Amino acid sequence: YWDYQNLYGNNKKYITNYWPGFILYEENVNRFFKTYPEGRIISVIRNPFQWAGSAKKRRPEEFGETYMDNLWLSSIEKSLHLKEKYSDKFILINFDDLVIHTKNSMNTLCEILDISFHESLLEPTFNGMSIEANSIFILQQKSGIVKTALNNYKKISIHGHLSAGAN
Repeated sequence: YWDYQNLYGNNKKYITNYWPGFILYEENVNRFFKTYPEGRIISVIRNPFQWAGSAKKRRPEEFGETYMDNLWLSSIEKSLHLKEKYSDKFILINFDDLVIHTKNSMNTLCEILDISFHESLLEPTFNGMSIEANSIFILQQKSGIVKTALNNYKKISIHGHLSAGAN
């Protein structure tokens, strides 16, 4: 059950959205900043093995080296380019830091965005209400930050028959 009541009333400083791949098309970013000149884009950077494990689980038929090059590598390159181009309007966050050092990461983000810190920022929420974590691994669909997400890639073969965690 989604509660949309928080969308009405009160002036909003920011409106958020989750759109993987948004930054891959620079025209999206240019239009965003034209529409929201004071807006911010936050890009989360993941370890390539973590990203690959999730990507393979989500789209096994498309997964491969070309897929990784086209998406993960190009998103990293695009993130660095956009950070240089837009400076403080384009915010990079390391996924591991966000998961392991959630409070520090969120405090830093609050300072950058000039918003107040609230304890609700320490867990997945929708309009301030707790929701399950968004994990491709169904057993990890639970509330709170799922720290095991950092090692899920070790359970998935991403290079032929070897998983990234195999020695």
